[in-house]
Amino acid sequence: MILNKSGNIDPQNLDLVMRDSDFVIYYDHSPLTTPGGAEIAHNDSRLLKHLMIKLTLAKQIDIQTISSFSLLSFCKDFLEKGVDPVNEHFDDLVSGDPLLKARLNPGRSGPVFNAQKVLDDPDGNSGMLNLMFLGASVITKGLRDFLPTNNAVEATAFIREKYEGLRNEKRAAVNLLSVGHKSGILLPMLLVLSQISPSEYALAAMPAQSGPSGRSFSEVHEQALKTMEFLSFYESPDKKMSVIAELINQGEHDKLEFKSTFRWDIRQAKKNPAIEHAALKSITAFLNSEGGDLLLGVADDGSIIGVETDGFANDDKFLLHVWNLIKTSIGQDVSPYIKTTLDKIDGKTVCRVKCKRSPKPVFLRQSGFDEMFYIRIGPSSGNLEISEALKYIGERF
Repeated sequence: MILNKSGNIDPQNLDLVMRDSDFVIYYDHSPLTTPGGAEIAHNDSRLLKHLMIKLTLAKQIDIQTISSFSLLSFCKDFLEKGVDPVNEHFDDLVSGDPLLKARLNPGRSGPVFNAQKVLDDPDGNSGMLNLMFLGASVITKGLRDFLPTNNAVEATAFIREKYEGLRNEKRAAVNLLSVGHKSGILLPMLLVLSQISPSEYALAAMPAQSGPSGRSFSEVHEQALKTMEFLSFYESPDKKMSVIAELINQGEHDKLEFKSTFRWDIRQAKKNPAIEHAALKSITAFLNSEGGDLLLGVADDGSIIGVETDGFANDDKFLLHVWNLIKTSIGQDVSPYIKTTLDKIDGKTVCRVKCKRSPKPVFLRQSGFDEMFYIRIGPSSGNLEISEALKYIGERF
């Protein structure tokens, strides 16, 4: 579903769908998209669930105001395509920025806040002038802490370096805040870098918003809060709900199995080929059935053990060992139907072995063990006797 402008939605038609490596919001049986046609997809389900909550409460998509939806859309429609309006107009934004003028010319460029518009409408801004001056000292301090120089050339270079060092989601915030609130470039940067609070931002942005067509303090403040709420999902990667994390939350079932380790016998405290055999058995069974996922580094109860327990020097050597065993014990021709990915959860590494249904029967031939044909039987893997295997293969392949 493509929305080129704001529109009402029925929350009952929203759905979150998990794919191989990310999640996508569906609306009315098709992916919800940005105004530019990009899917509303992300590798963190928490962020997309947040978007769905907001859309459900609002019962509409408003791309004209600053929200999590508009910020994510801007990332996808512009920044991910190499288009950055702030960068394109950087020199003009910096040269016209009121906060920078106050920093470079203290005492000569006027106060940090130009309160004239508020003074022109005292009845409509009751008490706002006092609030503005209460926040002025905080903004001034935040600006001085952020910008260490009052030399124009050095200041411009410093601001550019800081801006270019921002991740896309923070760049999106600076872009939308700068345009939406006419707040220059420094004030949005102070906000996204947590040098000032949303309320302090709103107070400083108010003069540009005053007047018949301007936004109220509460509206500017609300949009600043929404911005910081959106950015908070990127500040704690350990709290991200990845595809692997979502799989763990499901618990084991006919298409999902957990193994604490790949080769390390926790009880005997040593390497054990039988542990490897158990993992390879699950992979073979998934290939011979409807496919599924094996998570290595996860205990039966869903607690994270981490593949670090297997004692490899690094992740690359761990994956190399896994794939060497797959190729020698199951066959190199199954490689197109298996995909391995790693994810850090709670500081420990989990390996996902995703298996598709194989178009031909797969046998496990691991050295030191009998050759077997495995399939999924409920939430576990079991081997078939020769007659059963022949019948299964004849009916299935």
